[in-house]
Amino acid sequence: MHCHHGFRIAVVLLTVFLAMKTATAVQAPSLDRKREATIKRIGDEVKFLASDGLEGRGVSTKGIETSANLIRDEFKKYGLKSGVKDGTYFQPFEITLRDLIGDKNATLTISGVSEKKIELENGKDFQPQNVGGDGDVNAELVFVGYGIDAEDLGYQEYEGLDVKGKVVLILRREPQQNDSKSEFDGTNPSNHALIQTKIKVAKEKGAVGILFCNDSGTSNNGTNDRLAFPHQFRRGANVLPFAFVKRSFVDSILQASPLKSGDKKVASLAEFETLVDKTLEPVSQPLNGIKVAYKAKFEIPTVTTSNVVGVIEGEGPHADETIVIGGHYDHLGYGFYGSLAPANRKGEIHNGADDNATGTIAVVELARRFATAKMKPKRRLVFIAFSGEERGLLGSYYYCRTQPLFPLENTIAMVNYDMIGQMQNNNLTIFGGTSAEGLSDILRKVAEGTDLKLNLVPGGFAGSDHLPFNAKKIPNMFLHTGTGSGLYHTPDDDFETINVEGMADVIDYSEKMIGQLANLENRLPYQSASRSRRRIGYLGVRSDQDSEVKGAFVAEVVADSPAAKAGLKIGDIIRKVDDNEVTSASNLPVALRGTKPGQKVKVVVIRDEKETTIEVELGTPAR
Repeated sequence: MHCHHGFRIAVVLLTVFLAMKTATAVQAPSLDRKREATIKRIGDEVKFLASDGLEGRGVSTKGIETSANLIRDEFKKYGLKSGVKDGTYFQPFEITLRDLIGDKNATLTISGVSEKKIELENGKDFQPQNVGGDGDVNAELVFVGYGIDAEDLGYQEYEGLDVKGKVVLILRREPQQNDSKSEFDGTNPSNHALIQTKIKVAKEKGAVGILFCNDSGTSNNGTNDRLAFPHQFRRGANVLPFAFVKRSFVDSILQASPLKSGDKKVASLAEFETLVDKTLEPVSQPLNGIKVAYKAKFEIPTVTTSNVVGVIEGEGPHADETIVIGGHYDHLGYGFYGSLAPANRKGEIHNGADDNATGTIAVVELARRFATAKMKPKRRLVFIAFSGEERGLLGSYYYCRTQPLFPLENTIAMVNYDMIGQMQNNNLTIFGGTSAEGLSDILRKVAEGTDLKLNLVPGGFAGSDHLPFNAKKIPNMFLHTGTGSGLYHTPDDDFETINVEGMADVIDYSEKMIGQLANLENRLPYQSASRSRRRIGYLGVRSDQDSEVKGAFVAEVVADSPAAKAGLKIGDIIRKVDDNEVTSASNLPVALRGTKPGQKVKVVVIRDEKETTIEVELGTPAR
C-alpha cells in the first residue's frame, strides 16, 4: 500500500510538473517595453548576431545555424507556434554554392606567344566560368572580335574563317556601342551583345572553347584591367568551356601576333575597337599558331539552410487571413560571394550588422510584442526569418513558389525589414508603400505624432524578400533606412555603426502599422506599380554591377540623354546623387527616387581617380 501510495504521489507530481512546463512553453513571459530596456535588448541582440563568432552568417557557416537557433528559441519562449508542421520552426531548402565551384585546380596555358609556354594564374590572370561545365581543351586560338554573326546587318566576324576544333577569343559587347545611330540598336545592347548569343554562335561554328575579355567600355576605358567574378551561367544547349582573361594579356598576344587589316597592323584591343567602330569591317583571323590548353573541373556543392517560421494565430472572422512579417538573417560570411570590398579584404568576416541583423531582430522583437499583447490580432501573423536572401532571395522565393506554409491567396500583406540601422534625420523609406489601395494613407496616418519622415516609394522595387510576394500580387512593404556610407556588403558593416535608437523607432512605428493592418475590416486590394508610380527624373546611363567598384560604374551613356548633355562619361563611377549615397549599380535607381523630370541634381562621380561634381537636369525617358 505504501509503495502504491508513493507511486500515486509521484504520478501526481509528474503531472503537475508537465502541466507547469507546458504552461511555461505556451505562456509568453513579460516583456519590458520601456524605451531604455528595448534599446538595450535589441542592441545586445544585433551585437551578438554581428559578432565575429557567427562568421558573417554565411549560408555555409556554423554561425547561421546558431542564428537560426536563437530566432527559433525566442519564438518558442514567447509562445509562437511553429509555422512548420513538424514543430521544428525550420523550413529547410537547398542552396547551390556557386561561389565555391571547384575550379581551384583549373589551368590555362598559352604556347606560341614566346619561346616558353605561358602558364596563367587561376583567379589572377584568368577566371574559369562554369558556363559549359568541365573543360579539357588543347587547340589553336582564333581571334573573332566581338564574336558576332549578324548577316542582316552585314557584319559577320566568322565569315571565311574556319574555327572548327579551335578556341575563339571574343570581346564583350559589340561595335559602335556609344553611337546612337549604330545598326546594333543604337546605344542599347542588342541581342548580339549577349554572352549566351556569342556562345551559341561559337558553338554553331564548331569552336571547342572560348577565351573572353572585357571591351574598353566595360573595363573603364582600359584603366581597370579586371577579371569577371566567377559565375555559373544558366546552362542550355549552348555550352562551351569558357574562361575569362584580362585585356592586358590579350594585348600581349596581339603585340606578339598583330592582327592585319589591309596594310595596317593592329597590335592592341583598343586599336581594334577604334578601327571596327570606324569601318564596321571584321578583323577576325587565326593568331599564327598560338595554342590554348585549358582544363577545368567544376564541382558545385550544395548546402541546406532554413527559413525560421513562428506563428501567432488570429481571432475572429478574418483569422484565416495572413500577414507575413519577415527579414533575412543570412549575410555574406567571409565575403567571397557578393562582397563590394576591395579584393584584398575578401576573406575577412562580413558581419552584416545592418544587413541584416537589424531586420532580423526587428522581426523577433515584433513577434515578442504581439505575443505579449493583451488582445489577439484579428488575422494570423506569420513571422519569418528568411535565409538565402544574399544568394538571390532564395528563402522567400522558396516560400512563395515551392512551399507556402499558409495560402498565398489569403495572405493580405507582407512587411519586410532589411537594413533599418542607418537612420539619419528620422528618414524612413518604405518601398511598395503604394502596393495596395489605401495603404499609403494608413502608413502616413500611423506616422503622425512621431518624428519619422516617410519616403513612400511606389511598387516592389529594390532587391529584398518582399519581391517574391509582390510577384504574387500580395501588398508588400520594404522598410529601409539607407545603406550607410561605404558600409554596404563590406567588412565594415559592424555593430558600432548601428543607430539602435532609430531602429527602435522603426519597430515602434511597425507595431502600430501592423496592428492596423491586422485589424482592418476589409483587406486592401493589391495595386500594381504602374498604377501607383509617379514619374521620376531620367538620367540616361546604364550601370554595371561590379564587386570591385564602390558606386555605380557607368557602362553606357545614352546619346542625347541628360547624362550625355551634362558630360557624364563611360567609366565614371557615380557615388552620389545630391545627398543620396550610391554604393552599387543596383543602388543608383534608389538614389534617383523622389526626383522629378526637369529637376537639377548634383551627381558626384569618380573620374581618373578624382572626385568630380556634375550638375544634371533630369529628363523624361522616351517611351
